[in-house]
Amino acid sequence: MSDEASTLGPHAAAPREPGYEPAFEWPAAHGAERFVQLFASALIDVVPDGLAVVDEDGTLVFVNEQMAQMFAYGADELVGASVELLVPDALREIHVRHRQDFHEEPRARAMGAGLTLYGRRKHGSDLAAEISLSPLPVGRSTYVVVSVRDISERVAAEVRARAVQGLLDATTDAMLIFDRDTLRFVYVNEGAVHQLGYSKEELLGMTQLDIKPTLTETDHRQMIERLGPGEAIVFGTVHRRADGTEVDVEVTLEHPVTDERSPAARWLISVARDVSERLATERRLLAAQRAIAVLDDRRRIARELHDRVIQRLFAAGLAASSVGGCLVDAAARARIVQVVNDLDEAITDLRSSIFELAPPGSERWLRTRVLDVCSAECDVLGIRSNVRFSGPVDTVPPTRAEELLAVLREALSNIARHAHASSVEISVTVNGGIGLSVADDGVGLPEPEHRRLGNGLANMAARARSLGGSFAVRPGDNAGTMVEWRVPSS
Repeated sequence: MSDEASTLGPHAAAPREPGYEPAFEWPAAHGAERFVQLFASALIDVVPDGLAVVDEDGTLVFVNEQMAQMFAYGADELVGASVELLVPDALREIHVRHRQDFHEEPRARAMGAGLTLYGRRKHGSDLAAEISLSPLPVGRSTYVVVSVRDISERVAAEVRARAVQGLLDATTDAMLIFDRDTLRFVYVNEGAVHQLGYSKEELLGMTQLDIKPTLTETDHRQMIERLGPGEAIVFGTVHRRADGTEVDVEVTLEHPVTDERSPAARWLISVARDVSERLATERRLLAAQRAIAVLDDRRRIARELHDRVIQRLFAAGLAASSVGGCLVDAAARARIVQVVNDLDEAITDLRSSIFELAPPGSERWLRTRVLDVCSAECDVLGIRSNVRFSGPVDTVPPTRAEELLAVLREALSNIARHAHASSVEISVTVNGGIGLSVADDGVGLPEPEHRRLGNGLANMAARARSLGGSFAVRPGDNAGTMVEWRVPSS
């Protein structure tokens, strides 16, 4: 072999010992052929990819400078070493089988097509790479030219992009990026899919106009024209979902700052937050505020009626009663008595009206519940009811309030079955205890029933005893029957 012959590339060269036969040599060349040989060797060392030649035993017989630097070795460390030195430990055994399979059917191809492959650097870190293989027949031997491209930065960028994508998809807000000229979406996140009910593929075939039914194209164009790079506007609108329903959203429309030469320079970002629940809460709060205002107004009216009107009527009744006592004429005196009675009834009616000024749905208030029971039962009886309250009735504990209401219903039920009454007087008193009296103007109880209580009366008595109270039934002061039920306040 000529002294001018050299191994494939400068890194395979080494001092020769007697009997040394290189694994592969360029043929001897002179003149133009020598120039081509030197040019090819130089070219191999300036290409950006790592190149190596591997023999049939898996031994590296040549590496270029890029290959050595890529794996953090010196070229002299690699030439003569096994190619498995550059393979991650966990993959070396299977790599040997793949290498043997390639030699059985050698052809130029990408290694692990469609996959990200990894090599192992000298210090143990992984190198993401694209690898292609090409058979190189030399005499009776077939070498393999291995081309390695370092894609670590690209893979890292893809990992970062997937992480950003994951964050964008993790938000419940709808992020929609669209072209300012066509208004067509170029990107949508999972939040948009969830909010609008369309698939990503469907949304990417749609425009802003397809999901914002309350805004026209002119509206969109005017908003876009007002936006300069780095500016944003916030507005409220509705998005129309795939099923035709609408959702209230708050939209932040932003014009990001980008390179004017980039296609992204025409893109705008729309972030839409579902505010349906917030608006519903605000509406409920507004309704509550209005109800409170109505309640305050009712309380003011009730206070005015109680503190002024009732007191003035009461004073007028007292004055009329004192005047009546001085009259000699019997007819005039009777007339005054009638006026006083009318004033008393007016006061009673006013008190009931004051209690009815409680807001709708305030079932917690015992006054309201007593009036509701009386109204419901007496409508069925077809009789007039008159309800009086005394003391802090609405402070009665819930358990005792339920017992009082049960006794009231039982008493009114008894009147319906037995009394044949035309009116009923009901009094609820809270003054050192809780008292309920129900008096009707009916036929009254037969004498034997005064001595033995029926089931209804027995139930009322039992409820009183269970709370440490008392129960009595007797003839009314003028006619009918009087039921009296009293228990401690606590």
